[in-house]
Amino acid sequence: MAKDNNKKNPISIPDIKTKRRRALILLSISVVIICAVIAFFILLKSLMFQSNPRFAFRELSVASPGYWNKKDAELIRYLKLQKNSNIFSIDIRKVRSDLRRIPSVEDARVVRILPDTLHIDITERTPRAIINYPRSRWVVDENCIVMERRRSIATQIKIPVITGIPHGKLAGGDRLPEIKPAINLINTIIRNFPDMEMLQLSISDPEQLDFYIRYRNGSTYHVIMPKVNRGFDFMLRSLQSAIIHAYRLGDRRTTYNLSFDGQVVIN
Repeated sequence: MAKDNNKKNPISIPDIKTKRRRALILLSISVVIICAVIAFFILLKSLMFQSNPRFAFRELSVASPGYWNKKDAELIRYLKLQKNSNIFSIDIRKVRSDLRRIPSVEDARVVRILPDTLHIDITERTPRAIINYPRSRWVVDENCIVMERRRSIATQIKIPVITGIPHGKLAGGDRLPEIKPAINLINTIIRNFPDMEMLQLSISDPEQLDFYIRYRNGSTYHVIMPKVNRGFDFMLRSLQSAIIHAYRLGDRRTTYNLSFDGQVVIN
């Protein structure tokens, strides 16, 4: 039988090496072209933006609902921003990170407004209480974060005093988990009981909260309430009902104790 003349001849080793060499050359050329394009755009960016005197940083614009509103000069010093430096040389992420290190700042948004302005939107922490005495330097927000009173929105709103906090050395940014029940009570009143105004609250007793509220009838009430029970909303509703009922009956006693399993005892 005759051999199959259509059988393909094997590819020679020199042919394989030639193809590999061509592929490597094409890959090298592609890499060079890509690098040249990248270098071109870097140079273009430098010429058009980073080396362009038109994009010199000249103004900081600050918007906030509280203390930091229009505090551009103070923030320029804090952030160590250099006027007339190129605006594209300012690290936006670092600026935002530095702003969030300020205890009274909850969050911040930083944007460039070309050609020469950096704009900052600040979300401030809302103080919920003053620490220990009315003229204290320190306030806390709903997450128990300590902040300096004069650098917060506390200068514009009326907030209660929490007493009984250990007199250790406080610093802005500290967290005080031991006051969380007191903050929860204050928040419950703010959100659900507009007829009540918290005036002062003591956490010195490990089991109870001892506080004073002003009710809508103008009277001030002294209230004792357990820190952990059926929930502050339930106990405050019981307190409100007891105050209304007693007032209608002409009972003007002002001390209400809810520490007896939710029962209200008037003294």
